Amino acid sequence: EIISNVINHFYSDVEHPIILDKNRAWTARVSYIEHYIGQQAKIICPVRDIEEILTSMIMMIRRNPYREGNSRINFIDEQLVKLNIPISDDNRCEYIAGPDGILGQSLNAIIEGIDQGFFDRFHFVEYNDLVNRSKETLNKIYEFFGEETYDHDFDNIQNINREGDLNTYGLEDMHEVRSKLKSTSSNPIEVLSEYVLDKCKGMDIWRQTPYTQDVQNIPKYIKTNQNQIQIIS
Repeated sequence: EIISNVINHFYSDVEHPIILDKNRAWTARVSYIEHYIGQQAKIICPVRDIEEILTSMIMMIRRNPYREGNSRINFIDEQLVKLNIPISDDNRCEYIAGPDGILGQSLNAIIEGIDQGFFDRFHFVEYNDLVNRSKETLNKIYEFFGEETYDHDFDNIQNINREGDLNTYGLEDMHEVRSKLKSTSSNPIEVLSEYVLDKCKGMDIWRQTPYTQDVQNIPKYIKTNQNQIQIIS
């Protein structure tokens, strides 16, 4: 009861019937969410090809080299330095997708939620679907929430909650939102090594569960493990 009241007070200044709260760990904490909120959880999971995520991260690091006067280096290289691991794109990818990286932690949280039997609480939104079939993809999100659809202007997107990316992550444009919904991604083959591209195979766990379509022949979804992505020195 105490924790439930904390949640109510935390959002007491929000005068809207629906609140979207972002956290990569929610998929692993469904039982707590439902216990303290008192209703079934509904979690939106934005997903993308693993190699495309790593490519985006590497290109962002390249765009944001450390300059004199910056408050910090980017958070990926910062961790590599602390671990005494040479800075290279392969090692950056190893860390990002490893068990302590933001990508590895997110994947493991999805696995944990599936293991606990909460797959039906998740609605996966593929990056390419959002870019190429924007209206249809958003309508499916509204349907998942049980809400009426809304006509969005995909050519006039605004970010009203910009984070302090440079001070927080050492990457000035980490959460930059462009005004028009379109993909400007680099080709992973031109950015990542063959070693990393090979390691990415089979890590799309959300596409490999017995709950999804067209995978009836898979007896059990394929888990990522600590040997899938392991930092090399």
